[in-house]
Amino acid sequence: MFCRHCGYNLHGLPANRCPECGHSFDPQDPKTYRHHPASVTRRRWAKRISAALLTLLILATAAGVSLWYPWHREQAAVRMVWRYGDGGALHTTTIGPR
Repeated sequence: MFCRHCGYNLHGLPANRCPECGHSFDPQDPKTYRHHPASVTRRRWAKRISAALLTLLILATAAGVSLWYPWHREQAAVRMVWRYGDGGALHTTTIGPR
């Protein structure tokens, strides 16, 4: 048992009051105390948030590369046509709705 307010270890206390912050607790009511110290809960949430941010970063990178790579290959082909083509004439058409 740990205090919900300050995280003090409440095991073996003679009274049902936290000696650190003074808040009372009931050993029979789990809502009045924590089962884990506050630092464990914070670390757990920090790991979850870090994992979510890392996942979002990986997905954003994959999306960016999937958009950049075809454009990059197209630009390389355009450069080759300009260098080695017939006077650099290049005609393009737009595909898709107007």
